[in-house]
Amino acid sequence: MRHIRKDRSLDAIMAEGKMLGVLIVRPGHPSHRDDGIYYLAAFSGNAGGRNIVPYFVPPVFDLLAPDGHFRKEEEKISEINARLSALLENPGYVSAGKRLDGLRQEMQDAMDTWKARMAASRQRRERIRTCLLSGITPDSKDLEYYQYGSGHGPGASYCTAGNETADTHESLLQALIKESQFEKAEKKRLHERFSRAIGKAGEEYNDYTGMARQLASERRRLSDSLQKWISDSFIVYNALGQSKSITEIFSATGLVPPGGTGECAAPKLLQYAYIHGLKPVAMGEFWYGKSPDKEIRCHGKFYPSCSSKCGPLLGFMLQGLDLLSGSVPYADRKTSSPPYRILMEDDHIIVAEKPSGMLSVPGKTGTQSLLEILRQSGRTVLAVHRLDMDTSGLMVFAKTGNAQKALQRQFESRQVIKTYSALIDTSVANGRHHKAGEKGIISLPLLPDIDDRPRQKADRENGKEAVTEYKIISCCSRYAEVRFRPLTGKTHQLRVHAAHPDGLGAPIMGDRLYGSAASAQRLCLHACTLEFIHPANGKPMKFSSEPDFMVNQ
Repeated sequence: MRHIRKDRSLDAIMAEGKMLGVLIVRPGHPSHRDDGIYYLAAFSGNAGGRNIVPYFVPPVFDLLAPDGHFRKEEEKISEINARLSALLENPGYVSAGKRLDGLRQEMQDAMDTWKARMAASRQRRERIRTCLLSGITPDSKDLEYYQYGSGHGPGASYCTAGNETADTHESLLQALIKESQFEKAEKKRLHERFSRAIGKAGEEYNDYTGMARQLASERRRLSDSLQKWISDSFIVYNALGQSKSITEIFSATGLVPPGGTGECAAPKLLQYAYIHGLKPVAMGEFWYGKSPDKEIRCHGKFYPSCSSKCGPLLGFMLQGLDLLSGSVPYADRKTSSPPYRILMEDDHIIVAEKPSGMLSVPGKTGTQSLLEILRQSGRTVLAVHRLDMDTSGLMVFAKTGNAQKALQRQFESRQVIKTYSALIDTSVANGRHHKAGEKGIISLPLLPDIDDRPRQKADRENGKEAVTEYKIISCCSRYAEVRFRPLTGKTHQLRVHAAHPDGLGAPIMGDRLYGSAASAQRLCLHACTLEFIHPANGKPMKFSSEPDFMVNQ
């Protein structure tokens, strides 16, 4: 970081937000006299449009070589993009589209108007027929529709008192039938007339869209081919001296390599070390600069490698090394179950306090969940809601199916009131000042980060609603105590709302996903109050619990 800050141009590039990596190495060959320890540095992706920057290790494979295959194919794709953009902005294409849309709307309006007229006519005819069958003279306003010329026609005869004869009766019925037949035929003619006009306009429009589809198809073919070439060209090594292409590594998992695989900092560092006979000792990746809009990243904080790109890749590249991860010091609790506490139990519900590090319900970690522990005594225990593994606090479980359904309805209708106590890391608040007594509402839609599960990300366009009330209770130099009340129940909602710049801008202490696990001995998030209606007797229930947060000095 000091090196970057000394170089203003480099700092300006990295300050926009970049994942950096450092690999501690020592000479790998036993006969090498130098037993010193050194470090390598790398950045993910490109920096300022370059993939080779002094001080940092080079890419695994140089895609940006001026005369390389990638550049040539990229130019072809860019040319297609330009042609496609020009086509979509062509005045003829735009006007053809507007003309087609206009005709479709005009047809819809005309058909709606005609259908409304037919419906009114049908009701009028029904009224007249009902009157005729009952021997009653129809309403004069209804009969006016069947007068021809200057007050002549079957309707006019009925409008003159004493003229209701069998002939006029039959004549009026025939007029009703003819009107119905005419309106149905006219509806068909109207539809055919517009369909011909729309068909002609559609042919002109389809000439343009056909060309656009053809260009898009060619672009997709070139992109897929180029991505396949990239995956085949990226050859990576491991500590055993073995080599494989990215295609080979991912095909073994049944997955397709995402775009950008192999361009992250960790693969670059390991590749350089193996090629130059260096032995990796320790490695870490940290964020430098501004946080992205959707992801949660804090300047200077370390993060694990992404799961979708680096997961399979590092699974191969790390083979042959003695691995020891120290990135999540509080998470490895598989040897023994943390203590839990039951606050209340009757024939219908159990209210318990879940410790941090314990699953709420069975998961993939192999550790025992609170639900499973409660069932061990022979109880029938049913899940109603969940807490994250790293979150501690109050939970309610059902002991009957009816109680479970009743409680779940309360959660779904937001009748249940939950509050959480948290400590947020104000040391990384990026200039934002938090004050005791500050309160507000955070509304930040969330979406799973499919490239880096289990993380969630903020996405105002595609995310699902997530709303949290907060109040800052107290502040000190390193952290602030906050009370959260989630109004929705999305995964990692409080953790993202705390860490995101559009939220509190300060991650929860000890948050290994959105902040730093090193800041506390556990995730400092605790479900401290829980209010609901008893599913059997209808009485209001309220429970409280105090957290046991321990902040690292």
